Amino acid sequence: MSTWFVRSIGILAVLLTCTALFATPYIPEEILDQQYEERLQTQPDGPQVPPTPFPERSLFDELDEYENDWLQLLDWQMGMQVSDIGANFGGQREGEQDWNIIQTDNTQEVLRDWARYGFLTGDTATYSEYIRNAWQYCEEWPAWEEEGGGNPNYYRVHNSGWGCVAAMEYYRAYGDTTWLWYGDACAEYLDTYRLTVNVTTTGTNPLSAGFGAGALYLYGSWRENQDWMDAAQEIAEDVQAWIEYNPDRLNNAESWAMSGGTAMWGVVTALYTDDHEAGAEWIPQYTEYMDLYSGPGTWNNSWTVWYAHAWNAIHRVLDDAESLENVIWITDWLLLQDEPDDDGGIPGTEDQYNNDQSWTSAYLAWYTLELLLDVRPDAQALNVTHPGVDSLLTGQPTTLYATIRNGGMEPLDGALVSVQIGNYAGFALMDLPPLTHTTASLTPMWIPDEIGETDILLTVTHASDTVSFNDSLAITQDVYPAAFVNGYITSGEDESPVQATVLLYNDPEMGGLHQAARTDSTGLYSIRLANCEEHIPFDLEVYPEESRFAAQQSLNHTSMPLGQERVDIALDTASVLLVQEGDGNIYDSPMCETLFYLGEAFHPWAPWSERGYPDEEMLSFPVTIWSCGTYETDILPGEARVAVGDYFDAGGSLLLHGSGIQNLWGGFYFLRNSFGVDADSMDIGRDGLNYRMTTSGSYGILDAGFASVEGESIDETVPVNGGMGVMELDSSGMYTAVAFESADHLYRTILAGFDVDRMFDYHGTELPVERSTFIEDVLTWLRWEVGVFDDDPDGTTSLPSAFSLNAYPNPFNPSLQVEIALPEQGVLKVDVFDVLGRLVCSWHPGQLQAGNYSWSWDASASSSGVYFIRAAAGRQTATQRVLLLR
Repeated sequence: MSTWFVRSIGILAVLLTCTALFATPYIPEEILDQQYEERLQTQPDGPQVPPTPFPERSLFDELDEYENDWLQLLDWQMGMQVSDIGANFGGQREGEQDWNIIQTDNTQEVLRDWARYGFLTGDTATYSEYIRNAWQYCEEWPAWEEEGGGNPNYYRVHNSGWGCVAAMEYYRAYGDTTWLWYGDACAEYLDTYRLTVNVTTTGTNPLSAGFGAGALYLYGSWRENQDWMDAAQEIAEDVQAWIEYNPDRLNNAESWAMSGGTAMWGVVTALYTDDHEAGAEWIPQYTEYMDLYSGPGTWNNSWTVWYAHAWNAIHRVLDDAESLENVIWITDWLLLQDEPDDDGGIPGTEDQYNNDQSWTSAYLAWYTLELLLDVRPDAQALNVTHPGVDSLLTGQPTTLYATIRNGGMEPLDGALVSVQIGNYAGFALMDLPPLTHTTASLTPMWIPDEIGETDILLTVTHASDTVSFNDSLAITQDVYPAAFVNGYITSGEDESPVQATVLLYNDPEMGGLHQAARTDSTGLYSIRLANCEEHIPFDLEVYPEESRFAAQQSLNHTSMPLGQERVDIALDTASVLLVQEGDGNIYDSPMCETLFYLGEAFHPWAPWSERGYPDEEMLSFPVTIWSCGTYETDILPGEARVAVGDYFDAGGSLLLHGSGIQNLWGGFYFLRNSFGVDADSMDIGRDGLNYRMTTSGSYGILDAGFASVEGESIDETVPVNGGMGVMELDSSGMYTAVAFESADHLYRTILAGFDVDRMFDYHGTELPVERSTFIEDVLTWLRWEVGVFDDDPDGTTSLPSAFSLNAYPNPFNPSLQVEIALPEQGVLKVDVFDVLGRLVCSWHPGQLQAGNYSWSWDASASSSGVYFIRAAAGRQTATQRVLLLR
């Protein structure tokens, strides 16, 4: 043993008293022995199978499944790392219900898996910060100084084995020598402090010694250190003798977090990794004793995954189908443990789905999933698609796309992809990164010329592809004769031609876009669609280029067989401008769907297109809906703010919505004074699926109820400067939507701190407040204009023609006269609110006939300040701002 190692052991021993304060004590061997004896009395003899059949899943039929499970597991582990600064920073929590148990073995295990991901994929960035933090913890609480008392003990041997493989995988991924000293120290511990194992030994020592031997052999071989390799084989020979003395130990020696599979893995790894011939002679004598399933018990998933690790090692030596099949079976059984919560974590004990364990999950990543990734085929022709159409049509040029899967661990650059269809041949050269799908277009375009079933053969070839059976895909595609829909798009005012994009949907319920066309200078469009010798239902949507025209739907058409259908559409004038940030397809937005459903005449505007931000165009719209989406850059630059300010000066009202919205503004003054929201106090980052939101607010914009927002960050917004909170976040009293009316009643705004497009919309069938209801109520409020009370100048009473409210004098002290014009019978309510939205007083005369009514409010008991008078009758509302001056 080297002098530096002795010195470091001595120094770190001083720290041992500190580690006990932060790490959970290991289970003393006498208690483990007692638990083991009790388990032997209740456990059936011989290998066991699960109480329910293993799931049947072919490795090659589900190429993506194991990779998705592996990536989900690695991502889940990120949430288990301690991020709080302190003694445990960077350590890995043991389990979801063992949140305060942080240990070195847990930390090394996931550190090794994250580093292995970097080595296999070449992506060394995703987990680099977490790996760096984990090393900081390991340096503070090294493997050879964890609990147990005395050297050696099973716990420190087990932990030092993990330290070896963690240091090895880290260097292989990052080429960084910083932590080689740590791996060397762990290897030196395993060589120096060897557990006592003879043929009569019971308990945990043979299992931990087996793991230590296997890990030391892998590390010593990689470091080219023959002394460590010899030591590993010496330890493994003792464990091998222990197995041979009583082979049933391979299925019943289940203790702590290990099992007989741990011992078997160590023997096979240390003795037969480099001697397959000898392994082929010894291993088959004992595989009949090997378990697939441990049976029930505390931490039985951990025992089971160790059996998978042993079968994994056996397969690498024997290259046999049976061992690989056993690994697949055990993997699928353990992955079933994740299905109830589907978060990637695996519990240590079967059926304890609410207490996933970081260590069991780390075991699964190495012991089974990495093998299944490694033995998968290299490349496979998965799919060929043709974009934007649901069927192929004669005479229509079509680009074919090939999606190719590289299932191996090595990149396949310059793969040749070819497609053959009769006399047509298309090609593409593709670079295929490991473990990913890659899609490329094939050239030249294909023009179908025959009606009926057409055979398409896709093939991928590469010199380094080692698996050939999965490199081609044959599919049959129907080609239909073409029919046409055409017509003219014109102005509804004077029948002049309108430049527009026309979309045809032939599967309206699914929203499947079939074809698109643009009108010519005469307003004529023509769309080709499949003629299936039946009437084909389709819908049309028209999106005009000139802002004064509204987008329009034309629904429920049926094309004629072998013919042509003409659909002319006259466009209305738009009254709502829909501005949508981002770089997506504005035509597919849920907001367009909602406005169509509500029958609103709207014009969509995409700032990311060649049109830029609207300027003077906005002035013709009384209401604008401006969607910031989920973007985190400053998407409303100075010139756009100027345009919005001019819009407000012209009396235009606006709904602004989006998540992370406080990051979108270059000037908080504008936000505070135009929307009544304190930008400095906005809180971002409330991520999560289906945040429940309850509506409220003095302006009465929304009916009380709930709304559900899908998977988005939702902001808290703080009303200031007369802004009124109108939508609560999680019923907590914090607002996520604020309504604001200018002091001179010229315009109104609503700022919603979430993406309204992500609001669920069931068209009134499930949720009391949904997207369509929200937008309908918001538009009603934004369109409100202050009414003027109109007495008949001749002194005779006349019925009012419109609902209105007039409160005077303004300012007042202390009496205010409130007059309401009610054009039709209804239930009248008049409420007074202060600037914080608190109800001050009310007048609710109930059901009234059409006519003019008045009410006097004595404000003697109220303090000076701004108040809001709100009158409502049915869906008709009016609000006036008044000022009490004493």
